[in-house]
Amino acid sequence: MDQKQRENAYWQLWLTVIASVAIVIAQFIPMWEVIPNVSAIVVGVWFVTFAVYNQFDDYFVSLVKTGAVWALAALGLWLVLQGLLTVYDTGRGVGVMAVGGEFSEGKRNLAIPSPFSGAFFLAGMCSTAFHAGFLFNHHRGRI
Repeated sequence: MDQKQRENAYWQLWLTVIASVAIVIAQFIPMWEVIPNVSAIVVGVWFVTFAVYNQFDDYFVSLVKTGAVWALAALGLWLVLQGLLTVYDTGRGVGVMAVGGEFSEGKRNLAIPSPFSGAFFLAGMCSTAFHAGFLFNHHRGRI
């Protein structure tokens, strides 16, 4: 990977940082639907590129690996939180029914609130975590 290719890769990475943040923000602030959808395409294409393109140098690959670890950690935390909240809600329902109460589906307020439980939010959160890990590792020695 020569200097020009590295500069292009970093420039494109910054584009995907902006796209990742746009995906997350779009879950909370109404915006033109094209923005998060195009952002998802841009981020998705770059994640596939990071996974299959083998011309990156060792330093860039190490940054990508750190980003992937951060993304997996964010996904893992989200899954643990979702699972714990679901177990709590299910246990509460069983407890109510055990004492003779009625626990209907309408009384369920289970799991993560809807803006945080959608696929686009999860993808945006993971891609933002990827970029945070990538950039942290990149700037770690420079601060």
